[in-house]
Amino acid sequence: MAELCGLGAAASVRGDAEEPKQQGSVLLLGGNEVKSSAVVKYSSAPPQAAFAWLQEKTDLKLPPANWLRESAKLGPAGTTALGNNKKSTPFSSFGMAYDFIDSIGNDVDVVSDSENIKKLLKIPYSKSHVSMAVHRIGRTLLLDELDIQELFMRSSQTGDWTWLKEFYQRLIDQKWQRKKKSKEHWYQKAILSKFLYYSINGDGAAQPVPSSSKQHQEGAVSGEGDEAGRASWPAPFEMPSSLSEDPGASNQGLKNDFVRNILWTFEDIHMLVGSNMPIFGGGRYPAVSLRLRDNNKPINVLTGIDYWLDNLICNVPELVMCFHVNGIVQIIASANYMLSELFQLDEPKKEDSADFPINGNSDESYSEEEEEMPDSDENGSYSNSSDPPDDNKAVAIIKSVGELSVPEKYKSVHRIRGLKSVDSSVKKESDLPAADPSTPIPLKYEDESTSGGPECLEKQMALFLDKMGSFQKDKHSSQSGMIPGSWQYKMKLQLILKSSKAYYVLSDAAMILQKYGRALRYIKLALQCHDTYCCLSASMLPEVLAFLCQCLTLCGDIQLMLAQNANNRAAYLEEYNYQTKEDQEILHSLHRESSCQVFTWATDLSTDLECQLSVSCKCYEAAYEILLFSNLKKQNPEQHVQVLKRMGNIRNEMGVFYMNQAAAVQTERVVSKNVSMTEQQLWKKSFSCFEKGIQYFESIDDAPNAALLLCNTGRLMRICAQAHCAAEGDFKREFSPEEALYYNKAINYYLKALRSLGEREMHPAVWDSVNWELSTTYFTMATLQQDYAPLSRKAQEQIEKEVSEAMMKSLKYCDVDTVSPRQPLCQYRAATIHHRLASMYHSCLRNQVGDEHLRKQHRVLADLHYSKAVRLFQLLKDAPCELLRVQLERVAFAEFQMTSQNSSAGKLKTLFGALDIMSKTKCVFQLIRKELAAESEQISNSENSAESLSPNESSAALNKEEVMKLLSIFESRMSFLLLQSIKLLTSTKKKIGGINEEEVALKTNKHVYSLLLRATASKSMTLLERIEVILNLLEQLSQNSEASNGGIQ
Repeated sequence: MAELCGLGAAASVRGDAEEPKQQGSVLLLGGNEVKSSAVVKYSSAPPQAAFAWLQEKTDLKLPPANWLRESAKLGPAGTTALGNNKKSTPFSSFGMAYDFIDSIGNDVDVVSDSENIKKLLKIPYSKSHVSMAVHRIGRTLLLDELDIQELFMRSSQTGDWTWLKEFYQRLIDQKWQRKKKSKEHWYQKAILSKFLYYSINGDGAAQPVPSSSKQHQEGAVSGEGDEAGRASWPAPFEMPSSLSEDPGASNQGLKNDFVRNILWTFEDIHMLVGSNMPIFGGGRYPAVSLRLRDNNKPINVLTGIDYWLDNLICNVPELVMCFHVNGIVQIIASANYMLSELFQLDEPKKEDSADFPINGNSDESYSEEEEEMPDSDENGSYSNSSDPPDDNKAVAIIKSVGELSVPEKYKSVHRIRGLKSVDSSVKKESDLPAADPSTPIPLKYEDESTSGGPECLEKQMALFLDKMGSFQKDKHSSQSGMIPGSWQYKMKLQLILKSSKAYYVLSDAAMILQKYGRALRYIKLALQCHDTYCCLSASMLPEVLAFLCQCLTLCGDIQLMLAQNANNRAAYLEEYNYQTKEDQEILHSLHRESSCQVFTWATDLSTDLECQLSVSCKCYEAAYEILLFSNLKKQNPEQHVQVLKRMGNIRNEMGVFYMNQAAAVQTERVVSKNVSMTEQQLWKKSFSCFEKGIQYFESIDDAPNAALLLCNTGRLMRICAQAHCAAEGDFKREFSPEEALYYNKAINYYLKALRSLGEREMHPAVWDSVNWELSTTYFTMATLQQDYAPLSRKAQEQIEKEVSEAMMKSLKYCDVDTVSPRQPLCQYRAATIHHRLASMYHSCLRNQVGDEHLRKQHRVLADLHYSKAVRLFQLLKDAPCELLRVQLERVAFAEFQMTSQNSSAGKLKTLFGALDIMSKTKCVFQLIRKELAAESEQISNSENSAESLSPNESSAALNKEEVMKLLSIFESRMSFLLLQSIKLLTSTKKKIGGINEEEVALKTNKHVYSLLLRATASKSMTLLERIEVILNLLEQLSQNSEASNGGIQ
């Protein structure tokens, strides 16, 4: 933070003829950004005079020859800035306001002497009295020093201010008496003035005066009393007139006698301030401020704040300090390093703070003070003690102090010190006489504020808190004894609210970092601060309720994340229970006012998943209720939408939770066939959650999320259907009406979801997901009807019709053409449907007798669906068993057709067709061989590396048991077909084309048949060896199959 926190060059300090210039900067103060800009509205000072570097051993007790004399380097304002003891005009803010009247009430928040602004900003670090008069004109506050001592002296003569004197004596000091400045005060003022005149460089540089002047000065300083001190000052020339040329202004006492008037913007406060700080040139920057320090007295935070604010207001980037011992100069050097060290704002140790002398003189200023308090800022008092003097009071604050900075720029030490300062200044009623809050001090104006709406809002908030089960009847009462409306009351309200906002920001940051335990701890502190604020505040402002809504929403998010990440519960619990010293101190301050228990239900870390989801839901509902009764729904429509989305989402999460619980109970139910009451209760809870979530999403036209919840509701209906099936092992199992009822309900919810989406182009991902679930439901229902046909209730033909319709609808919603990650699943589903339909028509053909037309229709449909199933399974490279099973069924279908044929030629044609189907299964066995070879190599490698192969890894890709079963069937049917073909070819003598093709086919079939018999007879062959034999035999058959098929007509 070198060079005074990186301030830019100072603005030119010239008269009003020059257009004002603005210098803005963003400073780093204690790690935080501080925004400041200044515009010199008026200046009576000439360009800065270069300063002289005083030699060591210079005696500042000796007055220079130019002391309090006019200088070309200083101009007529020189004596004002460099040592005139004349006090500024009373109510000087009125003079500035009169000169810049166009800015009053609109552009400017505060008008005051810069010394008053510094005193206000130093309140948290000082024990001194701050007494000011505050005048409001529109939105502008005029602040002036209120010299209580001077007013009371005057009141005894004029009778004015008697009400204030009586109030002061009754509450603060019954034995009031005027306090006078000490000799030390005048001594310090004198050497400061001489130092500044010594520092003027150029032709008019200061030289010491003869010794007679020295003796005169020393005698004057050592004189007793106020009058003796003042008599030693040479009479100055006349002060410059005000900027205003209006004679009426002077007549009314509206005098602006500051060297410069500056429009200073600090954070978001716009201030018109007057300053008399001398500005020199000649350093590394075009503007330098000079400071004189007693080397025997320590420098503390108040010193740094005073110097920093002076330079900041006047846009002076460099600070040079002269250290002296008893008036003898020791060293002069740049002191920017001091500011960087002071503004760490670390709390001093109590044992060290006791070493600070009372008259440390760490906060001297260039303005004159009428009285010197024994513990004032001018004497360097710096208090963070929890037990300050009894008369520590501030009677004025800036109303916009609550908007000085945004929450994320806060450091906890600032909040703690502010709360400590307020708490330590609050006296119990038994120790401090208090004004009756119901009896106003008699003034000549009335309070214009009216409040009608907040009262109704307060009642609604009370009803809400009562509904939450935590309403406090002693609301709006301070347990620490703070008087409503006092400065402590107002300041603590602001500090508590800002602490709440700061903790909210910390919680949000922890949430982003997925530190959910820490996030819950911070949001708990934020809500505890807000609870205390609500206990103290007499009205509920809309912005405060909007912030509470944000806190509850974030708390709901955190609880949901904790529920979804239950595996890290131990780490989150450790984060949640951790507490810093700063947090403990803030909580201690909060507990002075409130029990902080209103939102305990929202911030406890539970280990129960259902409880966490319920708390999250309750947080969102509380936030939504606040939006409703505070009428924030219209003011914050985006926040309203976000809360409703979260409410819909948490209802979905809870619905899924109860649905999974019901499925788990159903899985554990082995013996009983009846649905338990537990399952039914879980169904109802799940359905209720889904239903409410759908309503929330539909209320904000969120079609995708509404469709997803409808989809989940359909899944719940399918679980209900599964629960009504008979127990395993029941041979009389039939597809029940209850199952059909719930599956149809599921279908209705899926169709409703598709209608809500409209078209696929709008939300393709959700559309595909709903289509898949709908296809699955139709397929499941058809499969159950086919496998567990309800023959006791329906005819076979009706069941076949319903199965066929459901299968075709499943195909309709199964998209096999669109390229997507789900495409292989859709292809497998479609192939399976065609396989099942083919098997059903094949079965019908076997069992049906009579109607030849219907038999022919079934034959055609069976052949059609077998062909489609084969085509789809061939597209998939990971379903060899399914493809082999379909082909075997086709062979069986051919065998069944052959039984109804009478001619040898027809039978022979059918046999060759069946053998051709078997020869086309070569690709299937090649896939199986590849899988087996890869598995064998993997086992070999694992044995060499001494690693064992788990059973899941060895059988994950290929089901060996299924392969062996199908291979045995294949060998059996192949043997049967070859034998039948040999018999038919032997019995026939027909020749085609002059070539005895039947003899060639017969010879080949006999050779293959003999090899097959030897292979099947061997029991020592491995599965891989058997596959190799089958592939060899199929290769021989495929060479003659085309010729054979062509030869048989």
